Amino acid sequence: GFFGIYDVDNHLQSDLILEDIIPFSGDLARIVMNGKIGYLNKDLNIELPTEFEEVIPFTDSSFIYSVADKKGLVHSKNTWKTSADYDEIYPLNFGVSMVRINDKIGYIDARGNLLLALQFDQFVNFSKAGAFTKDGAIVKKKNKYMLINEKGKILFTYPYESINEWGDWIPVMKAFKWGFINQKA
Repeated sequence: GFFGIYDVDNHLQSDLILEDIIPFSGDLARIVMNGKIGYLNKDLNIELPTEFEEVIPFTDSSFIYSVADKKGLVHSKNTWKTSADYDEIYPLNFGVSMVRINDKIGYIDARGNLLLALQFDQFVNFSKAGAFTKDGAIVKKKNKYMLINEKGKILFTYPYESINEWGDWIPVMKAFKWGFINQKA
């Protein structure tokens, strides 16, 4: 019921006793030891210690970990670790990641430093529309949709009741009618 790592000549390459190993994806392989998840590098050294119940890659050198349904970030060599405060940490886009606690949205950088406090409201499709692009992110606050930059400066306020994912054309709703605007609107 345990796994080991062997070379092509069937020689044991690691003293690790693994309960599970997911094959290498890039430079890392996901491993399970004593019921905890970690990552192994191609030199067969522990890259991320096996101390987490759930962990997924965030950047090429950091991971999202979970403790009691809350999420935080940890560096692959475990040189830094944030506290597990968030209900959700979303993918990194243009160096900025959206985070959520209950129904409030904020933004962090790749190391977990809070860039914009959890002050924005959830809205339909917020996980896509609220992700940063080269032009900014769409947020909702006090029933107003806005385009902001990574410093939180409002670049544009949208007079719509609903707004969707940012792109060449943006679906919007006003007076229960849908239409499209472009980025210059």
